[in-house]
Amino acid sequence: PGVLLARASVPLALLVLASAGVLFMAPGSVIAGLGPLRVTDRGVVLFASALGRGAAAVVSGVVLVSTTPFPELVAALRELRLPRAVTSSLALAYRFLVLLGEEVTRIRRAAQVRNGGRGSVAVRRLAVGMAAAAFARSYDRSERVFRAMRVRGYRDSVPSLMYRGLDPASALRVGGLLTLAA
Repeated sequence: PGVLLARASVPLALLVLASAGVLFMAPGSVIAGLGPLRVTDRGVVLFASALGRGAAAVVSGVVLVSTTPFPELVAALRELRLPRAVTSSLALAYRFLVLLGEEVTRIRRAAQVRNGGRGSVAVRRLAVGMAAAAFARSYDRSERVFRAMRVRGYRDSVPSLMYRGLDPASALRVGGLLTLAA
């Protein structure tokens, strides 16, 4: 539960901020006032309703993303007919974040080995330098990966290695081919 709340905290905070306006804008009898703003009974009901529905959606999304491997999520979004540009961008962004994480780990390890930076100013300077170096190295690496993908036939779609099963038409074709081969 703690991990779930930690992951959902930012979207839930945004949800509270986005739906807070309904407290003051909905018509109804005034319950409380805050300067020129008036909270109405209908506003409280609408706010609670929006917050409950939004929280359920956010928590469901966090559970889905936390329990499903990312390639399966991308494949599911493709099955839902999300545009190829969107799913490819998501897959490539995920890969870039993995590369960035690997570079940060390498740079952090190198800094620890060198025992870099002792004071707070030095630590901040080291952190900024590490972040810049990690981004630059990851960007260069992602460019090399992209060029290699293009050479190997990548054409605006990240292939999925997941087995999706046979649909009835494919099963019929395979059965027909096996019958012909026998």
